[in-house]
Amino acid sequence: MRNVLIGLVAIVALLTSATVQAKTHYSRSVAGLEEQISDIVTTAADGPSDLLTYRVQQLVIPSYGNYFSHVFGFKHHKPVADEYGRLIEDVESLAQLFVTLAKRNQTEVTVVELKDETYADVRGLQRRAFQAMRHPQPLYTVKLTRQGEDAGQSLWSFVYVDGAFRFAGKMRALRKVPVETR
Repeated sequence: MRNVLIGLVAIVALLTSATVQAKTHYSRSVAGLEEQISDIVTTAADGPSDLLTYRVQQLVIPSYGNYFSHVFGFKHHKPVADEYGRLIEDVESLAQLFVTLAKRNQTEVTVVELKDETYADVRGLQRRAFQAMRHPQPLYTVKLTRQGEDAGQSLWSFVYVDGAFRFAGKMRALRKVPVETR
């Protein structure tokens, strides 16, 4: 009986640990994206792992063709979706980037939310994305720095899809898409 009880306690502990490590929903806020990226960077500090791969794979936009079709319109989504398909083929490179940043102690996460192209922190390709959106939504830029420093690594753009932030990338293909009036 004692062995059964010890076994049950071990299973509960394992399930509780897995649940905490495998968080998949984050609040739709700057704090939510900061938490999600902080979870990835904390995991990356231990080097490559299945958990890191899992967390980075959670950054992939599910059904990205449908997502880009909705945001940019059916007529112009294909180049962006094709570019994104190539980007996500190598998720391990993104995981390795987080490992490298963690090793450099670039673990301070700063997030900037951009709601349209008028924000001062909007980059050129983000401006183009806002202009091309049929169904506008915020884009987010993440910056990872050493504590107390301004210089660091910027990652953009992130979007909020299905309960978590996803990495949309730079969406360079939008340079070829004509801007139309919404």
